[in-house]
Amino acid sequence: MSLTNEPKLPKILMPLVPKGSAVLTGSQVYGTPTEDSDVDLVVLCDEDTQARVAKLLTGEDPPPIASGPRGGVSLKAGRLNLIFTALPDEVEDWRHGTRELESRKPVTREEAVAHLRLCVGDVLPGGAA
Repeated sequence: MSLTNEPKLPKILMPLVPKGSAVLTGSQVYGTPTEDSDVDLVVLCDEDTQARVAKLLTGEDPPPIASGPRGGVSLKAGRLNLIFTALPDEVEDWRHGTRELESRKPVTREEAVAHLRLCVGDVLPGGAA
């Protein structure tokens, strides 16, 4: 799958995400994407926006926002894997970790998960990396 062939992000998401507050990560950036690969996007937005976007994309009430220092919502919308956070530092951790992995690409999923756990912490969604 090529990002140029991927449908545009849902129109509702773009006005809610300030420029520079989203990070493309995953195999699209540092791995070896296949036709079945998803697109992993880390998005900085407040918890109300997380819940609203989750409801709009899935038509269902979103999962509860995880409590703790790195809480947030992760959800799939087709082949788009959205990883929401309300913490600017966490977005920067993802950005830094992704850049490091990109400089070593291609890396395996296992290598990426191990590296991102060091950069981002122990909270990685099941589909990310």
